[in-house]
Amino acid sequence: MYSAEDQWYLGNSMLLQARNNPNPIVVSLSNGTNTYALTDPQGFSGSSFYTLHEKWNAVNTAFFATDSWKLDQWLFDAGVRVEHQQASGFIQNNTSGNLDNNPYTLYNNNASYLTPGGTNIPYSKTAPSWTFGANYQFNDNMSAYLRLNHGIHFPGFDDLRGLPSTPVQTIHNTEVGFKFQNDWIYADISAYLRQFNGVPYTITTTNGQQSFVYGSDTKGLNFHTVIRPFEHFSLALTGDYMDGHYTHNASPVQYVAQDGSTQTTSINGMQLQRQPKFQARLTPAYEVPTDWGNMKFWFTYEYIGNRYGDLIQQQPLGNYYDLAIGATANIGRNWQLRLQGTNITNQIGITEGNSRLFGFASGNGVILARSIQGREVNFQVKYLF
Repeated sequence: MYSAEDQWYLGNSMLLQARNNPNPIVVSLSNGTNTYALTDPQGFSGSSFYTLHEKWNAVNTAFFATDSWKLDQWLFDAGVRVEHQQASGFIQNNTSGNLDNNPYTLYNNNASYLTPGGTNIPYSKTAPSWTFGANYQFNDNMSAYLRLNHGIHFPGFDDLRGLPSTPVQTIHNTEVGFKFQNDWIYADISAYLRQFNGVPYTITTTNGQQSFVYGSDTKGLNFHTVIRPFEHFSLALTGDYMDGHYTHNASPVQYVAQDGSTQTTSINGMQLQRQPKFQARLTPAYEVPTDWGNMKFWFTYEYIGNRYGDLIQQQPLGNYYDLAIGATANIGRNWQLRLQGTNITNQIGITEGNSRLFGFASGNGVILARSIQGREVNFQVKYLF
């Protein structure tokens, strides 16, 4: 059982000086007859443009069973879960208007505010999920495995608020893999096909907010390998290739293109946002045994491939790489010293754009994006009890 209550007042923009620790700016204009207040006395230039008050209560109940069997060189496991969600919500009404009935206070002449009454949203669904796995051991060093999954995810409160008919989200996963290990190598390589259906989403377009439901199909390859060609040295390589695209929604959506024009497209066939087709990390490490303990040195090269920040490939995030270094010293049984640095060459890279926007926030190719963190070095001393 869980409950939640939210109250939002989005907006409330403020004019501030363009400096550290700024003061608010108060602005008014006069035409010789009337004085118009563009801000209030604290510098607020606008009131809330969206007001929300919601209350939710939900109860989840589930039955599940699991077991495993070993048959010669085979190991099987299976599980099933049946879950029921009962939820009820209340969304209070809101409207927009002049808060003080004064046409000269421009900062609050079109403010959003709550009004009496509201809408009740009931929700009740039952859905199953299951898993099946098989592992075949060829010998002590080598095995192959198979995993089939079907999962579900009930819509959250915000999903039901934006789209009360939101379906139960389903996830299908098929994965096959191979493992090998001996004194000098460990390798785990797997291929998968992953499908999502009934995913709810809300975007901001030139026509306001729009909610819809979509799916995706993704096929990929994961790899994790550690090689030890000689004593005390290791070389680890991890990463994945992922080819994922949106499906099951051909609805046309308007967006602002890079040249500032308004165009129309759909998400069908577009690459999954923020997800590179290829990424990898290479980590060589060397351990030095000593009379008083041991030391270990390593560095990691990370490569992140091309991605897009939005659902229709209009916000390119590019690719980037970064380097990390580290060293540890274990002294006796109790002391550990660690020196670690990330992005030591201070590379510039973008991790994500504005996922709620189709296309650009404005013309001339301008997007809102978040950069990776810059260079950081830290030193730790630990005492192990």
